[in-house]
Amino acid sequence: MKTILLFLLVLLPVSPANAATLGIPDGIYDGGGSLKPLNKLEPQLTFTSHRIIKNGTVEAYSSAYLLGIKIISIAARLQMVPDQIQNEYKVLDLDHNRKQVGEAFCHDGSCNFTARVSVDDKVSGPKGEFYLNETWTPIDHGFRLSEGNQIYKGTPADYNGEFYSQDASYEQVRDLVFEAPLKSPPKWEGIDPKQVMNAFFLRTGEIVDRSHATFESESNFRPARPKLLHPVGICAEAEWHITTSSKATGLFRKGTRVPALIRFSAGTSDSVYLPKGPGRIFGLAVKLFPTHNESEPVETVNIQMLDHYGFDRTKRKRYFFEDSESGDTPVFFTNVAPAESAFGKALATFFDRFDKPNFSRPVYPLAQIDEHGNKVESEVSPYEIRLIPNFKPNTIDPEHENIDFRTELSELKPGSVKMDIVIQSYEPKNETENLEMVNEKIGTLEIGKMVLSNTCDLNLHFNHPFNRFKKVLH
Repeated sequence: MKTILLFLLVLLPVSPANAATLGIPDGIYDGGGSLKPLNKLEPQLTFTSHRIIKNGTVEAYSSAYLLGIKIISIAARLQMVPDQIQNEYKVLDLDHNRKQVGEAFCHDGSCNFTARVSVDDKVSGPKGEFYLNETWTPIDHGFRLSEGNQIYKGTPADYNGEFYSQDASYEQVRDLVFEAPLKSPPKWEGIDPKQVMNAFFLRTGEIVDRSHATFESESNFRPARPKLLHPVGICAEAEWHITTSSKATGLFRKGTRVPALIRFSAGTSDSVYLPKGPGRIFGLAVKLFPTHNESEPVETVNIQMLDHYGFDRTKRKRYFFEDSESGDTPVFFTNVAPAESAFGKALATFFDRFDKPNFSRPVYPLAQIDEHGNKVESEVSPYEIRLIPNFKPNTIDPEHENIDFRTELSELKPGSVKMDIVIQSYEPKNETENLEMVNEKIGTLEIGKMVLSNTCDLNLHFNHPFNRFKKVLH
């Protein structure tokens, strides 16, 4: 079978003067999509692509996947040079003596370009000539690729995709999430058990492809479609405030105060409390913006958590509190949540394929940058942190016990919901050392206005950083 690859060199005619074209600024972009060979005997592939656009140059790094396995990974650097005719450009290959390898033309908000480049395949090894013809159009915080076609090593294919910027301001992301509020909770179907079983044994399917993108895409938005896991949720404004000293660095340092967005979610489409139902899986994700200027574009960092039941379902009525006699026993949320049930362990084993141990979602990116977005030297990162509700419990009318958790949360007063930020353990220097166990309350996550929106559920993306330790730490 001939190897096929979508390279996706997005050739933006950027000038140093304004560093933007057609509303697409200099920046770092991530995206992907489908790649359909024109030869019917070839299977359909998926791709991911990462590129840096700066002062008229494009550094592109792209990979193609077959049955969830990376088969090709290549890179190239190109530059756009204005031609004598307005809105036309020469495409130069910076890795091959600035040789002209194509042309581009922009008109009415879209650009079409062609290029023919020689690339090195980082996976299979041999060089290959790559021809592409592509049309792109700007969208909010990115661009859409359409009508793409390519020929790689003699094999033609069509492709489409969407790409989003890694850098965006708190105001930009918040405004998109809040711009079209819904009056009632939407219904989205999440993961299909049959999909899981097929992917588990065949190593293919949508869940495999999208799991790769969850770890590899660092953008704030993804193409609009229901999430396979945590499909239903509600988003909120928030503020991350560290008030107490610890040895943790970066965004864990005392005095840190940065804006955030948070998404409270259910792990499946089961969002309503039912006394005789199977229960619900609750989680949350936090997106931090390391800046004091809410209009400044920054690279965000993210936290993913489950409540302390992990992948196992809970039959409690309220999102934040247990059904205890006192009614005020909080449920903590953690980034380290091992599964206990057979189903939970099976699900965790499947996701270990993409990052192991999957039940641990690391927070070291927060320790690597400070509240101004500057890199930290000699970082010290927690291994486990917890968010613990610290506010007066809400009550649910007995006549309306079958309530959707999103409705429950939307009725909470903005600013009344606070969660303690607690460090439970620190990362060791290497895998041979044990965790340093502590119990340090270092600050507060204050929750503000909430919103139900399609952007919250379908587009907003929380990148999952890879584990640095590939074994279970104790």
